[in-house]
Amino acid sequence: MILEDVEALIPPHYDPAAPPSFEARAVRIATSAGIVRTPDRALTRSEHTARSEVPLSRALPAGLAADFRLLDQKDTRGLVQDGRVAEGIIRSARQFNSCTRRAALRVAVVQPPQASLDAMTHEEKIRFADAQADIFRTNLDAEIIAYPYMGFGASDYIDFIARRSRRDGSCTAMFALDMQMSPPALDKVLGHLGSTRQPTIVPLRHRSPDRTVAQHLILARHLESPRMAFLACQVPRIDYIRGQAVSNLHTVSARYGYDMVALEQRRPAPSSPRALDLNRIVFYSRSGLRIDTVRDALAQRGAGLLGEFHLNRSNERDRRHVAYLLQTIDRAAADPSRFRKLVYLSRVHEALNSPREFARMRDMMTSRLLGEYLSQTVVGHAHMPPPADPAQTLVTDYAAAV
Repeated sequence: MILEDVEALIPPHYDPAAPPSFEARAVRIATSAGIVRTPDRALTRSEHTARSEVPLSRALPAGLAADFRLLDQKDTRGLVQDGRVAEGIIRSARQFNSCTRRAALRVAVVQPPQASLDAMTHEEKIRFADAQADIFRTNLDAEIIAYPYMGFGASDYIDFIARRSRRDGSCTAMFALDMQMSPPALDKVLGHLGSTRQPTIVPLRHRSPDRTVAQHLILARHLESPRMAFLACQVPRIDYIRGQAVSNLHTVSARYGYDMVALEQRRPAPSSPRALDLNRIVFYSRSGLRIDTVRDALAQRGAGLLGEFHLNRSNERDRRHVAYLLQTIDRAAADPSRFRKLVYLSRVHEALNSPREFARMRDMMTSRLLGEYLSQTVVGHAHMPPPADPAQTLVTDYAAAV
């Protein structure tokens, strides 16, 4: 698929004197495979893996797909030097591509850890970035190449981007950034990407907003770029507002302006019996955008929880399978296999229901009712955490500089 166009339909309402608050906007993204309208959430490789592990015959929603693969230090070294690491990445990418073949937009990032970036020379970083790009281009015939965040300075980043940007009708290059990078560098790189006036999607590794206040202020300013769209990767599933667990995807999207959001890739569920805490199994709720424990979800929604999987009534096999898993949760506290299946089931449930709520958010935005809609949810009561003194100084100084 080729990225053809990015068009801002509803611009953000941004007050430079205020902290980020309800910065959501509407963007239309056109690719050779279809149309994406934002705000929306991308389904990740771990969510598609969950569906295959339950398993259900029902397909997950098409549209957006994201795979943010965070390597460890050993695999980072091996990607350039050891063919087996590359083979593993290729095998995983092919499986993901097969699961998401109906997607209108698919973004895959292979990201080195910060410890590896700190240890790399400038030349080693370039060698790694080009090696992973070649894997996707040569072995997977990828038409969208997402270069990982490599920790360059602003000038080096702009030069790196200029040398690898391609819009020749056969390949689209994207460049991932990190919300933890220095505010001046983030501002300059985003400014460069916006100045090209070319349709651009920027994958951003999400970081806690209370630790990246200056970066989020910068992001809010660049939301005014009509041909750039922003994808937040590695977003934790849960936020806590007034002591209640809520969907962090909705909080991040509505409060900070990301056009697209994707959950953090999760490791497999724990196998030790001592780690099988049923309170760790949580279910998404469209009502109030809450995140409930499996016991609370069953107590509040009862048989309705089964209906939230939107299974075809003619498919009795799927209905029996889901009902059996939900009815035997007490056994999961002592059965690692059953515990894992319930974890996977909760991810499938969210992957089926959360996109529906993002569609409702888009409809409310079109009617200029997003603020009213969010005020009816727990997300509407979120606030920008007060920064520590050093961060506040950074925000003040940087705002004065720009």
